[in-house]
Amino acid sequence: MLLDQLDQQLRITEEECRGYKEFLEHLESRDETQTEEDYDKILKEVQLSSLKNVFQCGTNDLIPSVGHC
Repeated sequence: MLLDQLDQQLRITEEECRGYKEFLEHLESRDETQTEEDYDKILKEVQLSSLKNVFQCGTNDLIPSVGHC
């Protein structure tokens, strides 16, 4: 059971890392016409997406178990 929870947490963390990596790649290739506010908006979208991934199982646990998904 603990191993399943750790595996689920690893998947969530990997998804968060992918989101931040995409944000950083976008930031590196940014167009000079985009403003800091545009990037703040993108970052908030990535963070919100990460939070949705954490709570997608509908559980209040900090580490959702695989059985809930």
